[in-house]
Amino acid sequence: MNRKILLFIIIQEIFSIVLITKIVDKNSDFVIFCDSTSRLEEINQIIDKHNPIIIAFDYESHSFLLENNIVHELSDDYLNNEDLDHIQDLSYKFSNWYSESEISNLIEYEGINLGELFYLEFNYYLSPILKQLVEIQNISKKFPNSFFISSPNFVNILKLFSSNFDILTYNNTIPSISSEDISIKFGKYTFTTKSQNILTKNLIKLFYSISRNFFLPKKPNSKNPTILLVNFTTLRLKNFFKELPNHSLNLVKYDTTVPAFWNYSTFSLIKKSGCFIENNDTILKNQNSLILDLDDLVSEKLQILSKNEQFFNTFFSLNCLSFWNVIKNDFLQMFVHNYKDTIQNISKIKSLFKKYSFSSVVLASECGHLDLIIIHLCKQFGIKTSILQHALYYDDIQNQNYYNFKSDQFQRVYTKYSDNFLVWGKLTQIDSENHGLSKEKIVSIGCPFFDPLIDNSNTLQIPEKKYVLLATTPKTLKNQTKESSIKFQIEYNHMIKEISKITTKINKNLLIKVHHGSISHEKKIVDKINSDI
Repeated sequence: MNRKILLFIIIQEIFSIVLITKIVDKNSDFVIFCDSTSRLEEINQIIDKHNPIIIAFDYESHSFLLENNIVHELSDDYLNNEDLDHIQDLSYKFSNWYSESEISNLIEYEGINLGELFYLEFNYYLSPILKQLVEIQNISKKFPNSFFISSPNFVNILKLFSSNFDILTYNNTIPSISSEDISIKFGKYTFTTKSQNILTKNLIKLFYSISRNFFLPKKPNSKNPTILLVNFTTLRLKNFFKELPNHSLNLVKYDTTVPAFWNYSTFSLIKKSGCFIENNDTILKNQNSLILDLDDLVSEKLQILSKNEQFFNTFFSLNCLSFWNVIKNDFLQMFVHNYKDTIQNISKIKSLFKKYSFSSVVLASECGHLDLIIIHLCKQFGIKTSILQHALYYDDIQNQNYYNFKSDQFQRVYTKYSDNFLVWGKLTQIDSENHGLSKEKIVSIGCPFFDPLIDNSNTLQIPEKKYVLLATTPKTLKNQTKESSIKFQIEYNHMIKEISKITTKINKNLLIKVHHGSISHEKKIVDKINSDI
């Protein structure tokens, strides 16, 4: 064996022994559960007094403990890959609570299952809790006689396994984001303001009203079919809107997440397309009757849930231990919030269906609250629905237990209810058929936002200096147990650092395409290496 390699192995083993010794030397009579809300000063005081074992439950706490040279363990250390896979499967199972026969018929409103409308939101909430639940259960088994000092975020879980604990002070100095900066551009002028600013909201409403009354079409042609397009960004479908005037078609663009236009180019695109603009403020609705009925309807449904407490206690159990009381308050808040939104959104969509005679509706997904409401109402009204392919999906047919394949299935990337699946091309068409979709449902239309990039008529200007594109897998994602683990985040950040160093060293321009759902801080990482990235 090469001497250098042998020396490296020996040093590595010595380092491991030293590290283990350090941890073993800690006083196991006391165990701290810390996270991003924990205060360093308080942790140091406990260290001075008890020399406890410290366990970090998130990447932020791991980072500040590391920066302050505080020896600690990771909550991930108490799980293995099989545990993470099992927790992920459990999160899918528990998120489908609404489909259980004992409860499903009791939580309907106008023929729509209320629980299904927030199944994905509930999964994002539940997945980290299940991970913490299994971690704390395993930790308490290892230290059955210890006194725990815990972040407030884990106390309800900890109560299931120990009565021997105290609570850390909550760090209330963490900045919160109450509103976002938004920019409105016209030509070379840009106006920046807060999204929660009442004046801003009223100005946007006024601008929309003026645009609809004076610049945009007012009445659809009854001889042409009418299509509803729900929550698609204008620039993302730029070529589609340019092509629209060449077809005998009424297009209604309904937006609830982003405005249809926000600068001159998007306004011009909408105006020239001849499409109709609708949003929450343009749809007529009887707000007074809604407000009168809302509280009574919610109260009635909460009584039904309360009468079925035993179902929830039994269903939300792990290893014969119910964790319903851990999630109960948040669950009920989520249910009430979604129920109120459902009542209002059903009223709005029905008003929209009365205003226009739709022949079909195109949506981006089948997992969002509003998307599911529209799809179920379309079934009731006899309107065809289509889902436009959102991204490239995992195609692991051979191993259907594959982690990412299950994620795609859970998020319904292959349509469950819709009449058609509009795919980018042959590969997704074949893949969809392999996953059980009938050929009649699949329609290949190309990719409206990527196709222009490879159009042969476009002459791309290749820069002299070569670029390297790094397209990162979305590290979204609190509902993915592996991606949300501390160890994965450490590896991910290390990968970003190393690629940045290598590309800088060989004098290449690095472009990092971050997924829009990312919760990482790639820019902060690379700025320490090369601010030009």
